[in-house]
Amino acid sequence: MASLRFKKIESVIVREISEMLTKKEIKDPRIGFVTVLRAEVAPDLKTGKVFVSILGGKKKTQSALTGLNNAKGYIQGKIGDRYRFRYTPVLHFLEDPGFIHLCDIHEIIQKIHKEKPYVEENQENTAEE
Repeated sequence: MASLRFKKIESVIVREISEMLTKKEIKDPRIGFVTVLRAEVAPDLKTGKVFVSILGGKKKTQSALTGLNNAKGYIQGKIGDRYRFRYTPVLHFLEDPGFIHLCDIHEIIQKIHKEKPYVEENQENTAEE
């Protein structure tokens, strides 16, 4: 279980990156609609993973992740300057797998809803016979 110190650092990372994205501090045009969902730092505080969700399909997702990973030096520097951590974790940006699963489930539900009128109509026809 992560200590309170780790949770605070993870919270700072999420908040600061979200703010940088909102204020358009990162000028890379590949970074579009990105939402920072959570962060995880290693026990030695030297590395961290930042989990994001990105709107726009697989191509835009890969492009945005490349842009974020290219800007990680800038992002780490800003966080280090603002908070004076002994170690500012080297960040790696990843698409959140939970968000991917949520999108897949949503797609399945949408398909079911589209097929549902057809299923109900067929059930009514067989009941009348």
